[in-house]
Amino acid sequence: MKNFCKIIVSGLVLGGIAGCGPSAELIKLRDTNECVECKLGKTDFTEDKLAGANLRKSDLRKSDFSGVDLSGADLSDTDIRKSNLRRANLSGVTMTNALMQNSSYDGADMSNGNFEKSDLRKSVFSEAKLVKANLQNADIRAAKLDRADLTDANLTGANLEDASLEETNLTNANLTGAILEDAELEGANLTGANLTGANLTDADLEGAILDGATLEGALLNDATWNDGRTCSETSVTTCE
Repeated sequence: MKNFCKIIVSGLVLGGIAGCGPSAELIKLRDTNECVECKLGKTDFTEDKLAGANLRKSDLRKSDFSGVDLSGADLSDTDIRKSNLRRANLSGVTMTNALMQNSSYDGADMSNGNFEKSDLRKSVFSEAKLVKANLQNADIRAAKLDRADLTDANLTGANLEDASLEETNLTNANLTGAILEDAELEGANLTGANLTGANLTDADLEGAILDGATLEGALLNDATWNDGRTCSETSVTTCE
């Protein structure tokens, strides 16, 4: 486990000084697989195995978890903004109420993970696996989920405004009450998806698969339909 030392000079904290050895908190995590409310930002975890780790309420900002096994870990209420989690194993992880903005999750396995009420704004999840993930009431605005697999995911009440979901697999996903205003859904697979009461105002669904999808009460005003038509400003449930 690598880390950076901090040197305080005239009240300023200077990071990035290597060779100082791990902090007490890093040692505790390595020895016990647990470190609650710890300050572990700017840490390189790429050589570590953190499956089942307890890192609740910890500061993990700007850290590198690329390729790391975090399966089953508890990362609830953590601050993991601006971090690298590309290809990480986050299956079964608990990340409720977490700050996850502006991070990279490309190709990560996040299946069966719990991300309820977390903030994922502007993060990248391209080709990530989010099968059966719980994203209920999550803030996913302006995130990139192109070609991600969200089969059977729970996105009830999630805010996906301005999100990119091109060619994303949303088969049987629950999007009840979700906000998809201005979302890019070109070529997305929404087979069997539940979009009851969803807001799809100005969304682009051109080429999307909607076989068996439920759109009862969904707002479709000015949306681009899967056949290329522009829905009227009063379209609800069906594109008119």
